[in-house]
Amino acid sequence: MKGPERRAQIIEEATTLFSQKGFSGTTTKEISTAAGINEALIFKHFENKEALYRAVIHDYVERSRRDGWHDDIRDCMRRNADTDLFRKLISYVIEAYRVEPVMQRLVLFAILEGYHEEADRACHLPKTLQREVIEYIARRQKQGKIAPMDPTAAFQILFGMARSYAIAKYVYKLKEMKASDASVEEEFTHFAVRALVLNPRQRRGTRTGALISGTLSVVLAWMFFPHHQGRKPAPLGRRISLSNRYQNVS
Repeated sequence: MKGPERRAQIIEEATTLFSQKGFSGTTTKEISTAAGINEALIFKHFENKEALYRAVIHDYVERSRRDGWHDDIRDCMRRNADTDLFRKLISYVIEAYRVEPVMQRLVLFAILEGYHEEADRACHLPKTLQREVIEYIARRQKQGKIAPMDPTAAFQILFGMARSYAIAKYVYKLKEMKASDASVEEEFTHFAVRALVLNPRQRRGTRTGALISGTLSVVLAWMFFPHHQGRKPAPLGRRISLSNRYQNVS
């Protein structure tokens, strides 16, 4: 096997093991065994285990860039296409977990082990792009198009609910997650639009718009992130009931 092919093989096996056991729990001996090579050969291609770890992250980042979806998101912002932006953000977060579940498990391990720089680099939505979206939301708020609330919180509504769903389905592999991704993406987009985008009547009375969007934001947070408050999730029927209560708000 030629050098580049061997290097790619080592990265592939390391990715799987890092995603299963984390950086600290994985040894280069285990990686070499999985790759069917002598352990010394790893160090011919990588200075040490950390260099291999960074190579795994770099390989994923390069694949993500080639997908071109970052450009799609920026195009939505250039067009002031709020609904399209919400849909693409939600869709791409879910797609990242569906297509690269192994890599997403590795990112979760990186966060838990304190490798925050590596986790940020490998995030399916890079920090730079997150800031661009938050700045876009703030600009649209000044234009009276998006509800007046903290723009970072508004972004987290979009990002957080998609990520929570994707982690449950593709990382935890919960059997209860039977809905299709397409239907979930559409429901989340619809919910986000109703929570964040002001209709003409709300624009005339921003206090009303803020109240409605704020209420919906609280409902969203309660539905999808109850564990952050140290509470058990409410029964699904109860959450659906609360969601339906706000469907006719306009």
